Amino acid sequence: MRNNQPVTNIETFLDDNTVILSKTDLKGIITYVNDDFIRISGFTEQELIGQPHNIVRHPDIPPVIFKDLWDTIKKGEPWSHPVKNRRKDGGFYWVVATATPSFDDNGKITGYVSVRKKATEKQKEETTRLIQKINSGGKIKTIGFSPASWIANIKIYSRLLLLTLALILPIGFFVYLAIDKHLEDYAFYSKEQKGTEVLLQLNKFIQNVAIHRGMSGAYLNGDLTFESKLSEKEKEISESVEELDRLEKKYSTELAISGKWKLIRQEWIDLQKEYKTLSVSENLDKHSDLISKALNFNKHLGDSSNLILDPFSETYYLASACINFLPYHAEAMGQLRARGVLIFSAKKKNPEDMKKIIELRNEVDFYFRGLVDTLQSIRKPDVYRELALKLTEAVNGNNEILNLAKNHLIDPEKIDYSHSKYMEETSRIINSNLEFQTNINLLLNKHISLRMEKLNHRLIFLAFGSLLFLLFAIAFVALVIRSIRIVIDESTSKIKTIARGTGNLNVSLYGKSNDEMNLLLKWVNVVILNFAEVLFLIRKESLIFLSRFVDLLPQAMRFLYIF
Repeated sequence: MRNNQPVTNIETFLDDNTVILSKTDLKGIITYVNDDFIRISGFTEQELIGQPHNIVRHPDIPPVIFKDLWDTIKKGEPWSHPVKNRRKDGGFYWVVATATPSFDDNGKITGYVSVRKKATEKQKEETTRLIQKINSGGKIKTIGFSPASWIANIKIYSRLLLLTLALILPIGFFVYLAIDKHLEDYAFYSKEQKGTEVLLQLNKFIQNVAIHRGMSGAYLNGDLTFESKLSEKEKEISESVEELDRLEKKYSTELAISGKWKLIRQEWIDLQKEYKTLSVSENLDKHSDLISKALNFNKHLGDSSNLILDPFSETYYLASACINFLPYHAEAMGQLRARGVLIFSAKKKNPEDMKKIIELRNEVDFYFRGLVDTLQSIRKPDVYRELALKLTEAVNGNNEILNLAKNHLIDPEKIDYSHSKYMEETSRIINSNLEFQTNINLLLNKHISLRMEKLNHRLIFLAFGSLLFLLFAIAFVALVIRSIRIVIDESTSKIKTIARGTGNLNVSLYGKSNDEMNLLLKWVNVVILNFAEVLFLIRKESLIFLSRFVDLLPQAMRFLYIF
């Protein structure tokens, strides 16, 4: 880089009418200077013509500024910036330099034109700070980041894109949150649905084991007619076990049921093998212990499958009925049946048996009252309507088994009721209760499935709606940017043509739209037309002057000839 020395702190000030003009070739060699350039710089015309334009470069100005100048004008674009120049005597002067390429008729760059005018005090101060920061850090980016200046330096269409992104991104973020919430809800209800699927099979298993308990008690008490019935019931239990094995493999991780179910399954297998060798009371206790473990597993399922956390009242109460009341009510009825069969088979009762029967009867009543209160808490009419009839039947069945226990076990002094008839009556009621329990489970599963279906539809609508909105937004922004870009590109092309001296000054820069861009171009067009008018008047006056000069030239020649 050329380092012009020496320098002084003496500043030469330009007035408002000073216009410094110079031309260079493609290599920056000066080919023309005007009088203001000669006067302000202190050089003679002979000292300037043929010299590199950096003859007036001040050493304070960093190379990066002139690199930016050359990079810009070589691309065919104008460049403008406040600059500190050096005079011949070492002093300096401030100008706002505007450099533009010169073009031939074919649009090829043939050289460069530089026009310099007076710089304001503010421009001097800002550029001085800029120079100091660049010289101290060596990089322009050490100046710091200004969002306003950054936005001002990007193209209009890029600004529109940024504006679009600024609008779309928050919308997209909220759409993402909505979709994520829907997916989270869908996963929640899906887990609930899987829980109801396991609960349904588990309740069948519990009810069949309870029936097996009563049958095996009667068999061990000497009623061999139950042997074939026991075989059939064991087949039903085996089917439930197989189905629960399948569900355990399918949902073991998600519902955390693997270890708990395997223990219950193994206990049933062991009981099936040994119950015929047990006493009546041992058989009763072992069956009851197995059912107790299955009921605990039932509670675990309510927690692990989110059923007990359901946020909607109708499904929450249905789930609560399936987990907290129906299984325990059924077990209390099952034990009431089993112990009643033993008493009727022995045809005698003792205080301990009666105490247990009364406790079991109270349990049946307690759990059923809780069940009814829970189901009546459902305020959604369509849901309650679906279970109202079945609930009435369940109320009748519950009252019937309570009366059976009271009238044939608790109140009479002597046992004269047939154990097989008691078994038949209680089994009919318990089977009806099992059907009611299954209906509640299915109703719960149905409403969870309906909710998942609605969520699925919302997800599809949200996803496709968002996609369509995004495509529409992109298409709309593309059309807007295209319309603006066409106006800008066409007008820029026309102005460039005029600036290169090859265009028609009467050309129309604006289009048919009534937007701000076209309004601006209309006023630019007015300025160009006014300039064209000035040129026309100058040309007209010049022609008149030239015509008069030609007319006076013979007279002047004669006058000179005489003298």
